[in-house]
Amino acid sequence: MSETTSTRDHVPSKVLLDRPLPVNVHVVEICGECNNGFSANEEYFAAFLGATMSGSVEPVPEMFESARRALFGNSKLAAEISRSAETYVDEDGVQRLIWRPELERIEKVVVKNARGHAHYELGQPCFGQPEHVLLQPLITAPEKWITEFLLVDHGNAWPEVGSRLLQRLYSGEDMAAGWIIVQPGVYVFTVFENDGIVVRSIIREYLLTEVRWS
Repeated sequence: MSETTSTRDHVPSKVLLDRPLPVNVHVVEICGECNNGFSANEEYFAAFLGATMSGSVEPVPEMFESARRALFGNSKLAAEISRSAETYVDEDGVQRLIWRPELERIEKVVVKNARGHAHYELGQPCFGQPEHVLLQPLITAPEKWITEFLLVDHGNAWPEVGSRLLQRLYSGEDMAAGWIIVQPGVYVFTVFENDGIVVRSIIREYLLTEVRWS
């Protein structure tokens, strides 16, 4: 894929954040082909996340704003997400819901954000397809795995002089334990080089993501 097909966009996607937007939502060059149709995918991602977190496609007040707005304003989308829900009975005999996402649509948004984070923090353009994309709800993740996920390992990699990541590591600005805080409890991410470029994010303390390029 050629760099000439790039376009400009916000990372992380504004639809995943609360208003007012924080100052560290950046505008970067991303792959133009990958950006096609992003608005619909981002709307779907926000709506699906809001539905799974609240347990309903009804735009209830406790749902975050962009999810509530998407479900309220797009009845077709709400019906689509509603059909993806299945009921089951847990080990305590309680009836619960499980949601089946269109993973390809969510992955496109996650990868777009990861490309933007890698480019902004490291100055590294990641135009090829990643070798690995992980989407893991926090509630279903094993505790040991979560501990390993939260550990940021920069290994022997030395960020480029002048890179934003090096400035953050030096100053500690908007950072905690190697994680860059965009909005507390809403969106945090980390970028590091360890046998490739790794970008992880935690979205609304519900979804853990990892994207890796060799």
